[in-house]
Amino acid sequence: MKSHKHQLNNKTQSIELSLARSLLDMQNDAMLLMDNLGHVIEANTAMSAFLALEQHEMLRQHANKVLPTTLSDIISTSQSSCNKITLGGRQVEVQQNPLRDKHGVNLGLLLCLKPVINSALKDLQSRASRVANIAANNAVFATDLHGQVLYSNDIFTVQTGYSAAQITGKNISCLKNDDNESALYQEMWRCITKQQIWRGEVQNKKKSGRVYWSELTITPLLDENKETEFYVGSMLDITTKKEQAITASYHANYDKATGFSNAILAKDRLEGMVGRAQRHQLIAAVIYLDISCIDEMRQLHGEHVAQQLLQQYGQRVQDTLRSEDAIARMSNHCLAVLLPDLVNLDALEVVSAKLDSLNQQTFVIDKQTIHLEIRQGLAAYPQQGLDAQSLLNNAQASLLEAWQTGQVIGGFELSRNEHSQQNYHLRRQVQDLVRKSEFTVVYQPIIDAVTDEIVAMETLTQWHHQQYGLIDDQQLNGIAEAADCIELLGINMLHQVCQDYLSWQEQGYTPFKLAINLCHGQLRNPKIVQKIIDVLASYQLPCEILQVEITLSHLSNQWLALERVFSAFALAGIALSYDEFGERGAYISDLEHFPFAGLKLSATYIAGMNQSPGAANLVEGIIALARSLNLQVTAVGVSELSQMLQLQEMGCHFAQGELFNGYAQRDVISEYLNEKKEFNQTRS
Repeated sequence: MKSHKHQLNNKTQSIELSLARSLLDMQNDAMLLMDNLGHVIEANTAMSAFLALEQHEMLRQHANKVLPTTLSDIISTSQSSCNKITLGGRQVEVQQNPLRDKHGVNLGLLLCLKPVINSALKDLQSRASRVANIAANNAVFATDLHGQVLYSNDIFTVQTGYSAAQITGKNISCLKNDDNESALYQEMWRCITKQQIWRGEVQNKKKSGRVYWSELTITPLLDENKETEFYVGSMLDITTKKEQAITASYHANYDKATGFSNAILAKDRLEGMVGRAQRHQLIAAVIYLDISCIDEMRQLHGEHVAQQLLQQYGQRVQDTLRSEDAIARMSNHCLAVLLPDLVNLDALEVVSAKLDSLNQQTFVIDKQTIHLEIRQGLAAYPQQGLDAQSLLNNAQASLLEAWQTGQVIGGFELSRNEHSQQNYHLRRQVQDLVRKSEFTVVYQPIIDAVTDEIVAMETLTQWHHQQYGLIDDQQLNGIAEAADCIELLGINMLHQVCQDYLSWQEQGYTPFKLAINLCHGQLRNPKIVQKIIDVLASYQLPCEILQVEITLSHLSNQWLALERVFSAFALAGIALSYDEFGERGAYISDLEHFPFAGLKLSATYIAGMNQSPGAANLVEGIIALARSLNLQVTAVGVSELSQMLQLQEMGCHFAQGELFNGYAQRDVISEYLNEKKEFNQTRS
């Protein structure tokens, strides 16, 4: 019974304490409650903010340890009192109310702090008016040294939506737009704390949430001791002026009909792209698109149809490009596509091919099916020009060449143009090739540099074309990506690889891993990891049997969520290998950002080891770096025994190349595996 009564008393005290806390928090003034021994038993949120302390930091502490000395020195629990003191540069009214029971026994003290503003309001209004030179359209306000609003005029209410009663006591930062850069406000506070006047244009937010522009002036107001007493601000709404300036700038740089850059802005942007390409040894390019056929549609179907056609076509072009690419309307008859950060001319050709596929699409406007005949002209830095104007001129000349020769695409030097035309025809055949899986899969063994055992088989696809001969893996991928069937090519290849692997296992060959290459066209699909897992599962093969090779130097500034995709591979147990490490555009920082298990040394470095001590030293350095990061290193293109001996001495883990076996189809690889098996049996 006694225990139950004790629990009831505790519960009652808890309710009373919660009630006291709620009552204090309902007050706007800073309030604190202490017991008769001077210990803080409750404080509201306003007091917590005033003292810059968390509530739990004050509770059960003696008031002398919590309150400023100026305040604690005047505390008395004997009688009610009201005093005015200065705290932190602010004049504060201190109200003390002792709490007693019905017998007069002292229970504690309620302390209340209120900012003193009314007594000086009239003088403050006068001085603020003189400093800010109030005009009919200027909002004027005054704050204390911490930004708490002490006064605002009627124009302030009109401009911000806050009445004087609503804004007084609030921090002026409530007007600050979240999108504003903090550096601007840091500079403002730096100036005014040095008693300097600050002027600037800021983006504020009204009480309604609407954003507007203000021309703001903040003036420190000094007291008789030359100390800053208040800050006075004057705001002029310049939203209309800003919008007019933005509109004028827009019309000066953008095409009204499409929203694309005009020729003036296009040249400026292209100059920046060329400068970046020069610094990073990349390629910048221009593709001119002849849209004069839209004028013909205007004559046949009217302005409304032509306008819709232009907008729809422009949107489709934009959807085809990367986020960093740009489109400009150079004239009524021509669009220009500006392409920065391309790693080679093949990348330019892929974009050109995608646009070519788009140009074959039809448009339906007002129930009319329309086909556009659009040709392209291409120019690339540094091959066809070293500055923006040269590139634009050469792209335009290439477009004229396309018309004169009857080709869809014009540009490059003669040999490159023939290559482009070849790919143009191949794109129309590659979809059938991929759909029917009529491509060829070839393999090359990857050898352990110490044990000479086969650790993996790298796989590539080839196309033996009746007219053009052998189309290698890199060219086939580019053609398939341009024809929008690169993902299907990769999946169908993986099916073939899994079937071949199971066949080898049935023949009793020692298990090894399968290495496949993925290009950016395949990585563009965030579901590619799951699709690969599903293929492996359909053959009851574990994910760990696969390793994926990525050439990051071919993925510069792509719109790929690489971190998410790479992490998904790692979580699935599929090892990632950094392919062609050391080539232009491959960075050491990538080894930190992505979960690579290994890297493959560029064949260029391996080829130079016997001719150049520098190349050999570089290979040794990369191997040492990789080993320090627990990455396994594979040397690609090993063709001589001397290279292999050097790599073994350097600590390279694996090697592949003509020294062991070239790329070959399944049957040839089966013979190689059998020879390897017989050799190992003989040796054992």
